[in-house]
Amino acid sequence: MQSFITIDPGCQGSFDIVGTIGELPVFAVRQDRLVHCSRELWQRARQLVDRGESFSYAGSPTEVQASLEGSLVAMFLTLVRACDRIDRTEFSASVEAMVHTAYSLTLSA
Repeated sequence: MQSFITIDPGCQGSFDIVGTIGELPVFAVRQDRLVHCSRELWQRARQLVDRGESFSYAGSPTEVQASLEGSLVAMFLTLVRACDRIDRTEFSASVEAMVHTAYSLTLSA
C-alpha cells in the first residue's frame, strides 16, 4: 500500500481513520499538523472535493464543504466519507480549533 505525507497548516488537532475502499485497507492519520494517508484514500477524497460534496449535521442548517485543507472537521469528514467501510476512527481537537471551524462555517453559509 502506497502512502504519502502532507503538511496541513490548519488548526491544532488530530485524527486516526482506518477503513477500506473495496477490499483494499486504507488509513489516514493527522498529528502535529502532518497528514499521513494511503494514496487510494486521498485520491477518493479528492474526488469528493472536486465534485463539491458537502456534509450536514443532524438538526443543523450549517453544511461543511468537503475539503482536504483548512478545516480539521472538513478534512476528517471528507476522508471518512471517502471510505467504503470504517473500521476505526478517533478525533481530537482543541476548543479553539472547534470554535474557529464553527466561525468559518457560519461565515461561509
